[in-house]
Amino acid sequence: MSVLKENYLFLLSSIDPVSRILRCLFSIMFRIRYRCGEEYKHDESHVGLKFKCTKCGKLHKVKPPSANNGKSFKIRFHNSISRIFIGFKARIRSLKTRKKLASKNLKHRHKTYVQNEHFALNSKYSKIVLYLAKKAWLTSENKIRKEFFLTFQTSEILTLEQTVEKMLEHARKFAPGLEVPLLTPKVENSSTQDQTAGCFQVDEHGYASIKVDQQFMDDRSSTLAILSHEICHYILENSGIRKANTYENEIQTDICMFVIGFGELFLRGYKRDLAMSNFRMGHKLGYLEDQEYWNLNRYVRNLRTKNDHTLNLPSENENLKLIISRMVMGDQRIVDRYISAYEKKFSQLSEKERLEKIIRDIKR
Repeated sequence: MSVLKENYLFLLSSIDPVSRILRCLFSIMFRIRYRCGEEYKHDESHVGLKFKCTKCGKLHKVKPPSANNGKSFKIRFHNSISRIFIGFKARIRSLKTRKKLASKNLKHRHKTYVQNEHFALNSKYSKIVLYLAKKAWLTSENKIRKEFFLTFQTSEILTLEQTVEKMLEHARKFAPGLEVPLLTPKVENSSTQDQTAGCFQVDEHGYASIKVDQQFMDDRSSTLAILSHEICHYILENSGIRKANTYENEIQTDICMFVIGFGELFLRGYKRDLAMSNFRMGHKLGYLEDQEYWNLNRYVRNLRTKNDHTLNLPSENENLKLIISRMVMGDQRIVDRYISAYEKKFSQLSEKERLEKIIRDIKR
């Protein structure tokens, strides 16, 4: 009993008020029933002593209560208290560890998993990026042109049609290889079908229109993200670039946003984790996962900044010569005659200006 007491009090030594109370309670009385059937009441000071039983006349040695088959209520109570406090101390230690980890993670809270640099872009998506980029960017000069990522100033107040017009102008500048429409489509603010955030459609007369669900109209960033996707539908349809499978076509449209410079607009508004107000829940737009969108953005940035040979784009003059070659059915002799003649006739013009004049004259 004394050993049990010492161990018990050692475990509770860090909790002084409680240990003092339990120390007072530890001098308890207990009963032991012997084989002869006689029951005696003992104190812990009797443990280890022998006494003569008045009933059977034999000598009995007093053993601690833990050595007996049955434990008294007080012993069970004290054992339970011991387990509770041991668990309590373990819980306090675990909470301190969690607090340290939480404070450490708080410092890096802005580094979310979607910006993980170790994840590479899906090979299927990278092929689509290369196909669209080579077709859209057209020349090596356009590939390194600045202000590729379209932004809107917070102080800039534009209607939906004016916003779409500015986005189409940006696409014409940075995606000259695509057939960007000159006509600005009608933009409607109404409920869309199938609970989609936006919708691009062409009526029976060939007029294009874009619908933006009215629940997103109070959030400018979300509206720009929706318009980025729908305008890419408009550009790709006009360029004759479309996949037969609807889902794959949507994926290609999502990728096109990053290729023509709408990626930053989309990333700012495609997702809201928390409710924007008391009546509208958060949202997530698009057909790809978060990590894939950030991979796309990083992949396109690398394509435009690195002087690699992944795209192998021609220069502006080389591209103009290719256009002339296609116009004369690929006959290189005719191309050379045109270039030689215009060099003599318009020597004051630059090479680019002469090639552009050749193209204009052939179109006549």
